[in-house]
Amino acid sequence: MREYPKVVKRLLKEVLKMKDILSANKQVQVKLGELQDYVTLNTVVERRELEEAAKAFFERVMMPVEQALVKSGLTIEDIDMIELLGGGIRVPRIQELL
Repeated sequence: MREYPKVVKRLLKEVLKMKDILSANKQVQVKLGELQDYVTLNTVVERRELEEAAKAFFERVMMPVEQALVKSGLTIEDIDMIELLGGGIRVPRIQELL
């Protein structure tokens, strides 16, 4: 399907919507009719599946935090509060890691 830009665009739009929904819910039903040649996508995706698929990304999340702690000479115990900005505030797994 990567050879068809319209299909890729529709999939990307649905994936972004799915990510937003999974930030608040544990699962989402994905329905995309007539993607290509009578192919319809109808599935349920759970948050844990998304987190498993993005495992490499989540492993990298803590690297900048650890680097900032080393540069500042602080430890985790010295931190009382963290303020999240941007897209990370909606991702429960990032909140858990921090």
